[in-house]
Amino acid sequence: MSQSASPDKVESGNLSSHAEKESAATITPSADNPIYIQGWRLHAITAGLCMGLFLVNFEVTVVGTALVSITNDLQDFAKSSWIVTAYLLTYTGMVKSPAWHFHLVMPTSHTPLFYSNAEMLVWLGTGCLVIWARVSDFIGRKPACMFAFFIFAAFSGACGGAQSMTQLIIFRVFQGIGGSGIYGLTTAMLYELVPPPRYPLYTTYVMTLFAIAFALGPVFGGLITNRGVWRWVFLLNVPAAFLMMVLLFFVVPDGFPYHGRRAKAPRHSIKAFDFVGSFLTLAGIGLLITGLEEAASDLAWVSSRVLGPLCASGVAWVLFLLSQWRASRPDSGIQPVFPWRFCQNRAIMGLFINTFMTGAVSVTCVVLIPLRYQTAGALSPLDAGVRLILFSAVSPIGAIVAAMLCKKKRTPPLFVMLFGALLQILGLVLVTTLAKPDDRDWPGLYGLQVCIGFGMGFAMGTATLLTPAITERRDLAVASAAVVQFRFLGGAVVLSTATAVGNSWIRSVLAGILSPEQLMSLFRSTETINSLEHQLQDEVRGHFVQSFNLQMRVVLGVAVAAFLSATMMWKHPQIRVP
Repeated sequence: MSQSASPDKVESGNLSSHAEKESAATITPSADNPIYIQGWRLHAITAGLCMGLFLVNFEVTVVGTALVSITNDLQDFAKSSWIVTAYLLTYTGMVKSPAWHFHLVMPTSHTPLFYSNAEMLVWLGTGCLVIWARVSDFIGRKPACMFAFFIFAAFSGACGGAQSMTQLIIFRVFQGIGGSGIYGLTTAMLYELVPPPRYPLYTTYVMTLFAIAFALGPVFGGLITNRGVWRWVFLLNVPAAFLMMVLLFFVVPDGFPYHGRRAKAPRHSIKAFDFVGSFLTLAGIGLLITGLEEAASDLAWVSSRVLGPLCASGVAWVLFLLSQWRASRPDSGIQPVFPWRFCQNRAIMGLFINTFMTGAVSVTCVVLIPLRYQTAGALSPLDAGVRLILFSAVSPIGAIVAAMLCKKKRTPPLFVMLFGALLQILGLVLVTTLAKPDDRDWPGLYGLQVCIGFGMGFAMGTATLLTPAITERRDLAVASAAVVQFRFLGGAVVLSTATAVGNSWIRSVLAGILSPEQLMSLFRSTETINSLEHQLQDEVRGHFVQSFNLQMRVVLGVAVAAFLSATMMWKHPQIRVP
């Protein structure tokens, strides 16, 4: 791997020197240096790209407080996590078992198993951030980004019109494909829009929008379901996405980011596209999630439906790594999805693993905390969303503080990241130890949300800053997409795992106090709790608090792993932002 962007050179100031040369390109264009857009067009493009980032992140959390309303309307609470994971997994690459037949089986757990055309379409309708980045290398950033906006808008409308859980899962898959393209490509385009000295400022933009979207999503989800119908959670995306698509069409120059250069943008033959690597990464991710989702549905870990996909996923990942090693050879003629030089760089792999773990903590908390308030606290979706504001609202503050420390105070980003990981660990330890079964609306949870939220801001803000600092410019688009992909993949994997753990535990506990019919009804709709005797309601809701605490212990383990993975980026001298 070339050392042109190594941490040592970042520290010695070579990256800053290179950045000054790149900035000069705005005055003296050349065949090699980028030409940066200025004036009103720069601001218009920035606004359009940032709005795209806001929309796709908003969509992750807006359904959190609407989940109960959606599943109650469609009569399928047991598959509630699919509404989130179907979207997240097409962010990260999603495959599902090829079962074309539709049937509903009622096992002894009284929880419906779900096999349908929806699952096959999840398998077929896969998307991947890294693959979108590679596609944009072939057809250009602008057309690829606009196509992603179109897919997102079209299937947001389809989600709003879904008449069954099967239809909703299918449409969420394709909506996630569009969302993955928007997120991956807009992040890469923001890096290519400005010279490196402005990366901290743009990192602040990205993290602020990311956190605001996460904060407002649950509130708007609750507001919409309280005041109207849940379908508007999806329908509001349609006009906003089309507006952004039109804006980018007129303001982004053709050939971006190679516009105005005498040298033409590099063009690759379709034969150079890494079809094998793309298929294997989708297979590995999807089979992994298949096993975890089956565990959540079957409420059992030792079964062929769970172990089969998990073992197959391991095989797919081994084959994927072998394919990337082969595709990265100079004589292969293939543009690898995941360049092997990433695997040879300890700092880059540490960054990817850390974003996987950090994203898992973020997404899982954003989804499970509102569910706790609704199932254990009997709160409305709006009230649950309002109680989540503190968790997400402090994240942009943490990201801004992280950017200031790294840029103004020259604090090594790794130190800020480690401090953020410690804050997350502290908050999760207190959540899992202090909350009691009768604390269904525990006030202490607000303060701990602030602690965890600040930690998230520090960790994700520094990860965004570190991406261009430790990767070569030729890999910036793929690395940026990979960081986002690992973040949401972590969310999908750990959310599925935590759901499986929590559902399995609460099924085993409630089986002793509820009849089989009541338990079956509960896993269809949590409104069943309201029909129970008052004393029994309190007992069931107390068990939901304990289930949440158990799920947070899973998340705590992930937060500890995030701290340990960050140490893989340790260098002497430390990486610093120019």
